[in-house]
Amino acid sequence: MGRAQGFIAFMFALSGTTAFADFAIVESERFTLKGELKLSLYGVTTDNTNFGAGVVDHAGEFHREVDNFEYAIKPGFNVTWRPFDRGELYGGFSAVATGQAGDGDPGGFTSGEDHALGPDAAFGGFRNGRIDVSFGRQEFIVGDQFLIGQNSNFNLDRDANLWLAPFKAFQEAGILRVEGDPVRGDLFWLVPDEDQGEAQLAGVNVEYLLGKDQGKLGAMFGYVLDVDSNFDGFGGAFSAREGMEIYNLRANGVKLPGLPKLTLHAEAAFEQGSDSVAGGTRYNAHAWYAEGEYQFANAPLKPVIGYRYGEWSGDDDALTDAEHEAFDPLFYYQGRGWGTWYQGEIAGEYLLFNTNQISHMAKVVVHPTETIALWGLYFHHRLDENNYFGRPVTNRHFLDEFNLVAEWFPHKHWYLVGVFAYGLPGAAAEQAFGDDEDYLLFEAAVIYAF
Repeated sequence: MGRAQGFIAFMFALSGTTAFADFAIVESERFTLKGELKLSLYGVTTDNTNFGAGVVDHAGEFHREVDNFEYAIKPGFNVTWRPFDRGELYGGFSAVATGQAGDGDPGGFTSGEDHALGPDAAFGGFRNGRIDVSFGRQEFIVGDQFLIGQNSNFNLDRDANLWLAPFKAFQEAGILRVEGDPVRGDLFWLVPDEDQGEAQLAGVNVEYLLGKDQGKLGAMFGYVLDVDSNFDGFGGAFSAREGMEIYNLRANGVKLPGLPKLTLHAEAAFEQGSDSVAGGTRYNAHAWYAEGEYQFANAPLKPVIGYRYGEWSGDDDALTDAEHEAFDPLFYYQGRGWGTWYQGEIAGEYLLFNTNQISHMAKVVVHPTETIALWGLYFHHRLDENNYFGRPVTNRHFLDEFNLVAEWFPHKHWYLVGVFAYGLPGAAAEQAFGDDEDYLLFEAAVIYAF
């Protein structure tokens, strides 16, 4: 595994059901009980929030500049029991204590005053190497989290945090995994939390493994069985989900013959169908992207360069009729690393949410030492249609954003990161927010996982 892949793997592990490291409490031939613990601190400060227009937090307070802090404590345990000669029973549980201090996040989704305590994962299952069936509160991802990831619990004011997002499990899930070579698959039923409208999603996912470290191809179909009728969906943008059919084709981490340092990613998703009410909502939305990255393994600092182009459809009449053409990003999450599906620490976290969006992304990653990674990312964002969540605009150029990220991995249990983000508003942002100042953001996080 290269150093760039190692950092990405570490980030995945930090956010997974099982922590990056765990410790044995009881360990025998038939029974294992392991504990885990993750401690996280995060801080953010901004200048010219929303391009100088400022933000109103959930407590109703106005802030032109934002200073906010988050903490999260997440203990848990995992258990396996092998009463049979083949296969094992397993389960896990985790809980979270989290909170904020300050002005709330720069997007206005939280107040900065709340604290929360509650369970995250609580699941059980059986697996034997070929079949794995599980039920309960648990995480589930498809591909690189373009559609289904760890936003099953969208951490907002009720969960007293936004950026750290320690609550990750679907509040209900039944998953059947069938492992094969080269084909594997998943049959799933998922219910996210109320911040995602408790939208019951059932579906099937199939993956074809191209070979060791050669990537995989995948296809998924999903159907939204039900959704909470009171779901706001960020001002109505995603509130209509019932009856939606999701079709997805993808290629993740594909290597071409003779070019082992080039990695390709691509995905397309289509949302079709209609709700069960006569004359109700009809869905006609799409999204796709294509991305390539190349690692210069023999060059100093072993740089990785990459470029991605992506489109997420918008609605030309700003959701005023029964046809929804704005792409619903569902439960997307972080993906393969910085800038993947939170596209920019300004735009991706607080302004644009993978809908009504056309994005160019270019990145460079270098590794001065074995424990340090430095990222430089550039994003050019345009709107697909002439509105910003219903606000009409005459120009679609929304934002040019630059991110500088410094990661330090001093020990297998520790992770430290600092980010500087700079955003230059386009005409669409100026019209939507009524101001044109450059947006500056600084953030840092320290994570200990054991």
